[in-house]
Amino acid sequence: MGIASEILRIAEGEAKKEGAGRIASMTLVIGRWSGVEPETLRFALEVVSKETLMENCEVKIDFREPTFICADCEREFTAENRLDPCPHCGSYAGEMTAGDEMEISTLEVE
Repeated sequence: MGIASEILRIAEGEAKKEGAGRIASMTLVIGRWSGVEPETLRFALEVVSKETLMENCEVKIDFREPTFICADCEREFTAENRLDPCPHCGSYAGEMTAGDEMEISTLEVE
């Protein structure tokens, strides 16, 4: 509920800046390793958005796979586990660049 409330606060703030009377849809970017359960978040958003600009808002979710940059060969790769080696060179030295984020990507307002 806390995450849903924060999404509502941010979305309403942006919509009000534009003079919107309603938020018709939004796209959320959620990394698979973010710890956010999408269906639980959808439910929480429905609950907190009652009688707000976001009521009946269509919520789209764009999932991001865990992506790393190898510190040795500098190539990008996806992984199933944080301890997976680089598939190109076998190095275990990698930096995560995507996969644990959660952000509002787009808002469509009326």
